[in-house]
Amino acid sequence: GSIDQATVNATVQAALDAGVNFFDGAEAYGKDNQAEKALGEAIRVSGKREEVIITSKFGKHLPLWETDDPQGAQVSYDAAMITQALDASLAAQLTWLLSVLPVGPP
Repeated sequence: GSIDQATVNATVQAALDAGVNFFDGAEAYGKDNQAEKALGEAIRVSGKREEVIITSKFGKHLPLWETDDPQGAQVSYDAAMITQALDASLAAQLTWLLSVLPVGPP
């Protein structure tokens, strides 16, 4: 990503120290779940996983500049796609639990 892991770790630790306990991610934040991976690593390093609430969002689509469809080219939200998105977020964030997993707007 464009921010090194040490900076992410320090930022998350500062947030935790200030009393922040809610972190929101999404598969669309960065290529290949990179933002969720950075967040997961920072929370792991903090040792405070049991004290935080982590959410993620799913819902892939093509950006409007890559399609002629004004709504974007959305994928089907079937059980297999949702399971794949959940598994990817759990793995990326190095956790076994997400508190919320809403469909993100395409």
